[in-house]
Amino acid sequence: MPPSAVDLSIYSSLHTFAIHRFILEDKVIDVIESITHASFSPIFFFHCTAVMNFIGADSIFAAYPELMMENKTLLNPFPIYKHTYQHVNLAPLEKYHARGFKFLHCEDSHASRFQCRSIRRSITNGGCLWIDFHSGRHIPGHPTDVFRQFGVLDVEWRLGGHICGSKCFVDTHINVIEDKL
Repeated sequence: MPPSAVDLSIYSSLHTFAIHRFILEDKVIDVIESITHASFSPIFFFHCTAVMNFIGADSIFAAYPELMMENKTLLNPFPIYKHTYQHVNLAPLEKYHARGFKFLHCEDSHASRFQCRSIRRSITNGGCLWIDFHSGRHIPGHPTDVFRQFGVLDVEWRLGGHICGSKCFVDTHINVIEDKL
């Protein structure tokens, strides 16, 4: 079935070029085209950490694996603070809540040093989950071979927002470090 155009505003991403929706009966898949060489960079703008994952041709990535595997998630404040949050954005949050995900406050997520919204994260810092289909093993630290296939050396991000029950505001941040060679 040919894709139909999807309203980009529901994804609130600065890294999204286009979205194509494929529908077959009651099944829907949105294919997101990135504006960067890091084809996965739009996931860091998604509504919550439960969906900051991707499956590539030969690898699986999860940005917040501990939370995801415990059916817990943090709300991504980016759409709220950038004023792109709309009523339509509630549907995905309701869907994950109905699937048993618990939305945590930042201070309730500190069981791991990689889960606070105020810290700067990186796909190379060891807090992410990478599984390489070829070797079938978890890649814990610096999976440079995986990055190079995307033309990327690193992606750094911070969810930000009003964090840990304080009035302190930390700005959202994402930086794609591309391999220029």
